[in-house]
Amino acid sequence: MPSTKRALSGSSGGRSISIATGLTTIHTAVSGADDYDEVFFYVTNLATAVKRVTAYVGATATKDRILQSIPARGGLYLVGPGAPLGLGKLYRVLATGGGSNLTAHGWVNRIVQ
Repeated sequence: MPSTKRALSGSSGGRSISIATGLTTIHTAVSGADDYDEVFFYVTNLATAVKRVTAYVGATATKDRILQSIPARGGLYLVGPGAPLGLGKLYRVLATGGGSNLTAHGWVNRIVQ
């Protein structure tokens, strides 16, 4: 089962993705029924206050959420822990309490069967 490392589809040329207070698409998974993407991404907070993000893996139901606090002026904090995603599902994130100064950085391991 070969895999290839790719940029997040929400990124332009591998650059960081600005996170807004509305849903921001981090990655759209491969659409094949047997293939999937392992999505890894980190969030950086350049603001002077702690921010919270909510990531949605494939859907927006409560069971599909990952909640994470991101310390102020910090480094990279893991939000997307490599959860497998396929069937063209979306990995989205939003900032709660103001989204400016939050960015996501990451990659995808595409698994093709």
